[in-house]
Amino acid sequence: MKRLEIGSLPKGDTVSAPSKQRRGNRASRIPEIIEVSIRLLASEGYAGYSINRVASSAGLRLSTVQHYFSSREELLRATMDVMSQRWLERFRESAQQAALPPGKKLDMIVDKFYDNLTEHELGSFIFQSWALAEHEEFAKDILKNIQREYTQFFATIVAGINPSLSTAECSLRASLIAAHADGLLIYYRRAEGDIQNLDELRGATKVIWRALCDAPT
Repeated sequence: MKRLEIGSLPKGDTVSAPSKQRRGNRASRIPEIIEVSIRLLASEGYAGYSINRVASSAGLRLSTVQHYFSSREELLRATMDVMSQRWLERFRESAQQAALPPGKKLDMIVDKFYDNLTEHELGSFIFQSWALAEHEEFAKDILKNIQREYTQFFATIVAGINPSLSTAECSLRASLIAAHADGLLIYYRRAEGDIQNLDELRGATKVIWRALCDAPT
């Protein structure tokens, strides 16, 4: 399926169901449906998610949603792809700072990660995506592809910091960074509200990720 490139609705906006069908076109309707889908999966979980509920929450007829996404699976595929690319794009913004040395780029990526870590909707969405992948094969395949893309991204960062490493070694260390990031997501989710030293944790993460890049073979 062709990747969907859409922007997000302004933060704080809500989608309400009007009394009658709204007019719209593909350019406006698809982003609206995706945003509602993201919020529904994050708030209700995969067990409470359905294309009917997305349509209802968006104030649209089911047939309208199915015109753009013929099935629940197709809509979930698009939703997971958009959300993963949205997060990765925030990291890419840091990596594309040409004037910065590679180590500073990595520090900026860590900062972006921690800024996003505190977004409740994002955390809920990730956990529900993981849960969905435990039950549905298509979601497991999507997460494998997402993991591969994130690992490739971090491998380029590792290579920039330590160009003496082989491609395979960069990929291995990138996998360790990605695994550590997943672990931090779980830790923050479980301890949310009880973490008193988030800035210290952020600083320690910079040290750990940099050490993974710098360490000799």
